Amino acid sequence: MLYRLLAAIAMLALVATGAAADAGRRVLVHTEDGAFFQEERGPAAAAPAPAPLDPRDELLWQHSIPGNIYTSCAMLNAAVFAGTNNGATCLAEFFAGDSNGTPGWTFTGGENYVTAGASLLALIESVPAIAGVRLHVWMAGDPPLPLWEKDIPNCSAPLGCLRISEVGNLLALAVNTATSSTTYALDPFTGDLLSSYVAPAGEFARALRVTEDGTRIALRNGAVLHVLDPATGLPIWTGSAAASSDGLAFSPDGRYLASGWSLLYVWEWNGSTYQYRWSYSGGAGWYLGTCALDIEGQLITGWYSTSYNRNKVMWFDAATNVPAWIHLFPASSGTYQDLPVASAMTGGAGVIGAWGDAEGLNPEISVFLRDQATPAFTVNTVGSIYDIDAEPYDGGARYPAFVVGGGKHVHANQFGSGGDLYLAQVSPPTAAPALPAAGGLGLAAHPNPCRTESTLRLSLPQAASAAVDIYGVDGRRLRQLWAGPRAAGELSLVWDGRDDAGRELPSGVYLARAMADGQAGTLRLVLLR
Repeated sequence: MLYRLLAAIAMLALVATGAAADAGRRVLVHTEDGAFFQEERGPAAAAPAPAPLDPRDELLWQHSIPGNIYTSCAMLNAAVFAGTNNGATCLAEFFAGDSNGTPGWTFTGGENYVTAGASLLALIESVPAIAGVRLHVWMAGDPPLPLWEKDIPNCSAPLGCLRISEVGNLLALAVNTATSSTTYALDPFTGDLLSSYVAPAGEFARALRVTEDGTRIALRNGAVLHVLDPATGLPIWTGSAAASSDGLAFSPDGRYLASGWSLLYVWEWNGSTYQYRWSYSGGAGWYLGTCALDIEGQLITGWYSTSYNRNKVMWFDAATNVPAWIHLFPASSGTYQDLPVASAMTGGAGVIGAWGDAEGLNPEISVFLRDQATPAFTVNTVGSIYDIDAEPYDGGARYPAFVVGGGKHVHANQFGSGGDLYLAQVSPPTAAPALPAAGGLGLAAHPNPCRTESTLRLSLPQAASAAVDIYGVDGRRLRQLWAGPRAAGELSLVWDGRDDAGRELPSGVYLARAMADGQAGTLRLVLLR
């Protein structure tokens, strides 16, 4: 299946932050068909990547539910995780990559918000019995594997305040209490508390983002911005966006921070703090609704007019306040408000989700490319979009492979309920050769995830000189399990969760790599302490 081939492509990266943002990014690229290598990627250069199979611009499926409204959605290896609210009993659903819009697994509980990252699914639900929330984490799969859950009483969880870092070392959650907000940094595999931050009285969380290496948390508390150190829970920097809004963007390497409302503000890490870089006015009667940043410092912004009948999208390089281009949607009539409320970046491409207009004139999902001021792909939905996510080809290439959007079956300002979820496949501007065929090596592990040890089995089609190693997500070799000649057949090896020095490795995602006579096999391993 197309989705399973695309899902086999994964990337895990360790990115230098702060003053080292101008240095190249050392990225580990691995696929089940044999590709396994490290490469340097500069912040201003497009990352080379295998082309997708059968590239196309197409709405793949739409899934609808009665009663509840989709308020959150996330993509993980071509699969979709979506959450809902609007009711005492609400659903969260998991759609495998080849599901064709049929959920393979469903969670039933309170109103919820979901996110995904590093092979993990996380959900925060409202639990009236404790006047608070319950956090659930699963290992992705069909069905997902429960890992842990945690109750947080006497609080509420605002939408958009739950994130998992790409390398799987941080789960960040902000909740609101009666007096302020509390931000928790947790180990996503165990639920262990790493740190917490209690904001000053009167500050309530509106949005939260994390860097892909899990070293920083960006938090918007109304008009106040904080960048937190998850290791200590202390603010690295505090600033102001001058008005209350949900718009918050944080580049994956932590270099740039963007937020605003009547004005768009951008800050840049200078090696010791976030320094104000520039501001931009969308014009009289225009306000920022949403924004997103990518690793190259590209910034997509969605703006709405005070008449609520017209939206526009602006694209910036975060180094300058001169827009690369501006796309102005047609004005519409009617009493329904049209707002751009969600955005996502995949590197060279950005996606905007909006409420839409009363006439159905403008699309609710729009995909924009870096050098193109008109949408490359759109979906005109029947209702309003509340959340957006996108997944790139090869986990870091320039164009999105899949875009998911979730929302309400009727317009956000219209009485009624029901939810719709949309999955689209988006092509790059130029098609390229298909993915290579799978190699001949077979590599498996059981159990996976494991708590103490896992047995790896390598199938060799013929006698060969073979090597089997364990790597971290940063590309460092941690353990050599085998190196030398081996007869054809199955080689069984036990990994005890330790490195070559005998040290226990922490919970997280690791990679097993096998090489034999120029062929390769790779496998993602999950260690749960």
